[in-house]
Amino acid sequence: MDKIYFLGMAIATFASGTIFGNFLVEHPAIASKNQLFPVTSKSTKPTHKLLSEKIIQQIYRKSISDYAGHVKRIVNAERVAYPFYCEELRAGKTQPLTCDPPNIKDTWKITVDTYFERLVYYVRDDRGIKLGWREYLGKANPIPADVQKMVFADAEKNWGLRKNTAKIVSVRETLQPSGVDWTALPIEPRFDGQTSSNRLWEIIITDNQVQFIYFVKKDNPIKMQLWSRLNYAHLGKIPVEKALLLISRGSQNLGLESGQLLITKVEKMQFDGCLGLAAPWQACTTASLPGYRIIVRGQNNIQAVYRMNNRGDLIIMEGTKTLPPRNDTLPNLVATKILQDASKRWQTSTINLRINSVKPSQNCISANPQAAAKCNIKVYVTNGQKQLAYHLDRQSRNITKVEPVSAK
Repeated sequence: MDKIYFLGMAIATFASGTIFGNFLVEHPAIASKNQLFPVTSKSTKPTHKLLSEKIIQQIYRKSISDYAGHVKRIVNAERVAYPFYCEELRAGKTQPLTCDPPNIKDTWKITVDTYFERLVYYVRDDRGIKLGWREYLGKANPIPADVQKMVFADAEKNWGLRKNTAKIVSVRETLQPSGVDWTALPIEPRFDGQTSSNRLWEIIITDNQVQFIYFVKKDNPIKMQLWSRLNYAHLGKIPVEKALLLISRGSQNLGLESGQLLITKVEKMQFDGCLGLAAPWQACTTASLPGYRIIVRGQNNIQAVYRMNNRGDLIIMEGTKTLPPRNDTLPNLVATKILQDASKRWQTSTINLRINSVKPSQNCISANPQAAAKCNIKVYVTNGQKQLAYHLDRQSRNITKVEPVSAK
């Protein structure tokens, strides 16, 4: 293969939408937790003779919420005294506090492996679970200097790696992945139908703030793919299921694979019913609703700012100087083309417009390839008084037709 393809173009479902080509069209319902945290196989649901099913479930869920992916195996489990007793007792205290921790083995120390990492969890009897430490399974093995230079240069040029700060933390030899990480979790890649001749390096680098996971072809290192970027400090400020919904939306707007989108800032906020982004004609509830303001970074440090309510079922991209706020899932280039056309037709600023909805034709969900090829997507735009329907061709994304929508 001349390129390493991770993004399948077949129809796939994730969270709040369905992907058609590179479009994501919203469903009316939000995904359940079972969709966000799929059970992939029996091998990812390990057992241990000393641990209850309840504790195993806790560990399984916690590894996902810690952005480590699915637990592949439980390495060890032993009873220990809780090592964070004094640290937690002193938390928030301004005065020195003498602490004599009880020597009671009331805690499970559990070591687990995911695909990329080894993690140690401490589970206190009926008192919750805490991540003790984590490290990558691969060692910082040497790679050819020219390969290291190319990986560092790509991360600096395209993905925001701070110059002269990178170090390699893990190198492993692997096959060529054939699946895509739709959830932005560093889950185990799929290697369907790959042979031992398709060898790659799995290279993980960091600047001590962000981790970058790359796959690089051994026989042609210029063919490389960023698989995932992770910033644990910011990800820890938002529940994992909400982060995944936000990343899914952002990756569609910015035209990236979900693992390549990086959350760079999370703020807890209070909003009105429109998240503070109402259209000029829109009336919003004045109740104070909790939510988040989240900044994400795409390729070449392109940023987008989103607001999300606490439930995660309303996500709006903040507007810019030339474009209005949007809650659609269209790629930015497509949305910009549509809004600029509507602006000219109505002789008004794009700031005064809104994309109401994005609706696919029935052909878009057909299993018949010939029918699916006739997929047509309608994008509805309004200025508060009138509405236009833009027809998009699935293959070329060109505007094939524009028609006014009569008021009902």
